Amino acid sequence: MSRDGEPVVFHDVRLEQLTDLCERVVDHGAAALGKAGIGGTNQTAPTLIAALALIAGRAPVLVEAKGEGRHMGSVEHRVREQLQDYDGQCAVMSFNPPTTCWLARHVPGLPRGHLVRPPHLGRARGMGGAGWRWEGRPARALTRMAQWALVGYDVRPLLCRQALGLRAAGVPFFAWTVRTSAERALAAAFADNIVFEAAP
Repeated sequence: MSRDGEPVVFHDVRLEQLTDLCERVVDHGAAALGKAGIGGTNQTAPTLIAALALIAGRAPVLVEAKGEGRHMGSVEHRVREQLQDYDGQCAVMSFNPPTTCWLARHVPGLPRGHLVRPPHLGRARGMGGAGWRWEGRPARALTRMAQWALVGYDVRPLLCRQALGLRAAGVPFFAWTVRTSAERALAAAFADNIVFEAAP
């Protein structure tokens, strides 16, 4: 979320790795974020509504909902508002189980999923701790909590007990983030789809 409460399409919590701006996404308004070039190009971070207008139903959209600080909670409301009139296939995922539970209650027809990184691999950079209390739960309990339509699992422990339990429960499953040929082969054998940074 931007400082003025607009969902913005940008992966990291902080800006300096990819733009000339410093601090966090939430410290800048949407207009300023829309002028900051990414990776030395003229491409900028669009608002979610602008990205949806550009895609215009021509491809499925998978939105990862992230919130922090005073915007934690408001991101779910704004994403719901902007997706409710979108004419195309879409789903929302999050590392934060309360986000997917909120969506299950308020937008039951919207497919939603959970992103999982087992605790022994450490916390994802920039993530808050709210979701991590749930990560050690058995697969059946996990699927009941938020009525997930899909699960995204860290590719490195893809054959661990929890991942195998989720797969056995019949939950659609994808692996993230695939960067090597070996990871791609593992994901192809186990998962329904992959998230990748480069095509190995």
